[in-house]
Amino acid sequence: MRPSAGDSPKSWRPWTRVADVGDAPRPLSDREIAERLEQLPGWERSGDTITRSYGIRSSADVTHGL
Repeated sequence: MRPSAGDSPKSWRPWTRVADVGDAPRPLSDREIAERLEQLPGWERSGDTITRSYGIRSSADVTHGL
């Protein structure tokens, strides 16, 4: 949509649109999160945080990847 002669700069914003309710992703439930994490070895959930720990054998393993 292009602005017409009577449109003010504030009334024409091509980058904005009204989102439909169906556009927003639905957050996963606690059960869905737990089920998916069971399939991902090494990943854990603590409260609202999901983390993965990596084991290293020596400091050389850490610096080798840099």
